[in-house]
Order: sequence, then C-alpha cells, then structure tokens
Amino acid sequence: MYEYARNNPDKEFLVAYSGTGTNLNAYSNKEMADMFSSEVIPNNIMFEDEFNSLLNERNWVDAKIEEFTQLLRKENPTTPEEVEGLINKFICNL
Repeated sequence: MYEYARNNPDKEFLVAYSGTGTNLNAYSNKEMADMFSSEVIPNNIMFEDEFNSLLNERNWVDAKIEEFTQLLRKENPTTPEEVEGLINKFICNL
C-alpha cells in the first residue's frame, strides 16, 4: 500500500481504521498502529484521528529511543553510575 501511495503522490488514500473498540483480526489497536508505522508513512495516506494518535505515540517513543541512543554514544559512559546518571538526566528532560 505504501509503495503504491508513493508512486501516486497526486492521490490521497484514506485508511478506514478507527483505532477504537475491539478488532476482528485478533490484533490490539496498538499492535495495528505498530504494524502501520513499521516504516515511514507517505504523506498522502490519511488515518482516522484516534488511530493517528496511536501512530504518533509510536513515532514519539521511537524518536526518544533514538535520542537516548545518540546520548549514550556521545557521552560513552563506562560505569554503572555514569549510565544511571545519563538515564536520570534523560528522564528529567522528557
């Protein structure tokens, strides 16, 4: 679907998935959001507002994980105390 959307940027694709209630597919709403956001979502794919908020949560978490990874690489802690200090510093800035 994403490849088709990328190849047709003049079209808008609406995904009819609400992200609320129960699903017949045995996946939770969060699991569905994780599947949809496993790669970069083209700008011409639109989701319902509630489901879009689940996608945004995933993107925020992924961004924070990457940010912390970069901090670890930059600071290069060598002791458990240094790692703990970086964790505390990072959490305080969330």
